[in-house]
Amino acid sequence: MFVLPLILILAAPDDYPPAGRQAGFVPVAAARELAFSDPGRRVCVQGVVTMETGILRSGPGDFYLQDASGGIVVQGTGSEPVPRAAAVTACGVLQLYGDLEPELGKAEVRLIGKGRTPQAQSLSIREAIDGVSAGQLVVVRGRVQKIAIGETRDAFWVGESGPELRVYLRREKTERPLLAQTAPVGAMVELTGVLIPEEQGKYQIRLRSADDV
Repeated sequence: MFVLPLILILAAPDDYPPAGRQAGFVPVAAARELAFSDPGRRVCVQGVVTMETGILRSGPGDFYLQDASGGIVVQGTGSEPVPRAAAVTACGVLQLYGDLEPELGKAEVRLIGKGRTPQAQSLSIREAIDGVSAGQLVVVRGRVQKIAIGETRDAFWVGESGPELRVYLRREKTERPLLAQTAPVGAMVELTGVLIPEEQGKYQIRLRSADDV
């Protein structure tokens, strides 16, 4: 079942695989829509990892995957790490995380090669808040308005005399918070991360590491 994608990806290792290449697979954008309209449906997707396992606190096997149509969080069931930029297939059950975010749950994940991390979509602050390119890797520029340093979660808000976009990073208790140094109040910053829901109708950016700022 997976032989054909493996040959194609290894033959072009610098490209990430297009969605819907073979029967049984759907584009990620279609999977996101089906999570709302037909939760519980089992589908397969194929793409490149934009946020590796070991970052999301929702589960040790969770990661973000993206194809040419969109991005989605995958709840992997395997014990092996899934690295960033890996080309993978994932087959699981569509569901909503927190009733807000499409998710491919209980997914069987297969690493099928090495891909190229998709170029981050450049968005305005307003576009990011509105959820344009939700689930995908995005890049935004803005001025830091305020910072909040927590025990394991650090956040800051960027904007410029208008709506402010929340950006956050998780870390271990023993790790030193770095955002106050890399993104001080008043600084103009460029940040890259995955666009995820903050609440109904409002989105935020989840950083993968402090290097994303």
